[in-house]
Amino acid sequence: MSYDRSGDFAQAKRLRHTILDRDPRHVTSLVLFAGIDHQAGCNRSAVRILRKALEVDGFDATVHDTLAIAYQALGQRDLIGRNQIPDSIDFFTISGCRDLLFSVVGAR
Repeated sequence: MSYDRSGDFAQAKRLRHTILDRDPRHVTSLVLFAGIDHQAGCNRSAVRILRKALEVDGFDATVHDTLAIAYQALGQRDLIGRNQIPDSIDFFTISGCRDLLFSVVGAR
């Protein structure tokens, strides 16, 4: 049973900390951890965690969605959508996108 769904947020946070201690870049755990903070009303903390998740994977739709919810809860709707893919990510080198693009347009 999921601890966060049962309302045992303390246990859910302990388990997520265990995962993040092993892999601090585990995006799913970062998002779930931020979700726990959001549910507890700690939206500033949720935003901080989600911005870290964006640094890891700027393409993750769940990160963007959860971040928008946290901004909305803070009354900062103007910030929704401003979290673009980080500049440090080269789109064409991720998951073979460069080869896919060139196969579509027929150029190299």
